[in-house]
Amino acid sequence: MRVHRSQVIHRSEYLLQTDNVLLMNAACSALARKNKYELAFNQEIVALGLANFAGAMFNSYSTTGSFSRSAINNSCGAKTQLSGFVTSMIVMCVLLFLTPVFRLMPYNTMGAIIISGVITLVEFGVARELFRVHLRDFFVWLVAFLVTTFAGVELGLMCSIILSIAILILEASFPHTAVLGRVGKSNVYRSVERYPDAHTMPGIVALRLDAPLFFANTVHFNQRIYDHLKQGDIQAREAGLPGVKFLVVDLSPVTRSDSSGAHMIYDLAVDLANKGVQLVLSNPRHKVRAYKLHCQESVRRISRSPILASNTCVRPKCV
Repeated sequence: MRVHRSQVIHRSEYLLQTDNVLLMNAACSALARKNKYELAFNQEIVALGLANFAGAMFNSYSTTGSFSRSAINNSCGAKTQLSGFVTSMIVMCVLLFLTPVFRLMPYNTMGAIIISGVITLVEFGVARELFRVHLRDFFVWLVAFLVTTFAGVELGLMCSIILSIAILILEASFPHTAVLGRVGKSNVYRSVERYPDAHTMPGIVALRLDAPLFFANTVHFNQRIYDHLKQGDIQAREAGLPGVKFLVVDLSPVTRSDSSGAHMIYDLAVDLANKGVQLVLSNPRHKVRAYKLHCQESVRRISRSPILASNTCVRPKCV
């Protein structure tokens, strides 16, 4: 298959502009954290676009913010755009009059200048904090640092972005599911893992879905629900009950639901109704209800599931 040369050029231009935006955002974010000031990304992107638009009229090279030069300016104490003007004048004079003097300068000398400026932007304290708090974030930081150091800023940014997206998909596909128990003699229900004094009630399984319900995690949620139902059946039989009679699903953390999530609830209601288990949907948010949880009416017809206003309505007398 033959690809026209202009198509290849256009693709290269798109990649170049994307790379420029990523580099600029990385440099701006690092300097903003270092100097403790707020950054308006929209203004930065508009400025970058206007600069490239003006430069295109004169066939100039693509405009972006240099990470290494920005780091050197920051280490020298530059605060305004006047430093860029002064730097450009000095560079112009060097190129015009002092090129023979610097022609034999070793590359390691120039590299040392860049390293001395960039090293101040490497936040090792943040790496130590991430290692203590969240290993996945530390792994992303480590990959970005190593790839940027040995392969370049562009590859470092791309690898860290791809890795972050992969971790995001992983966490969205396998979210946490909490078993809720009654705290003391109150009507408050909390996770039994975080509250040791919270106790479950035989015959009732109360769960909380800690993520939006959509196509990527419906299978995981469905499997976790049935796993907890099996454990609930064992506890109910130990207490002298025939099995689980109520499944309460707290939907308060579920900010949205797509058609896959609605179908999962529908199929769950059908299966539980055949097993004699009453499904109760607690605390659905407005957006989840407004999604015509089109199954909602079907769920009501099949299992007569009430939509509760709060999880405090679940009491032992419901059994």
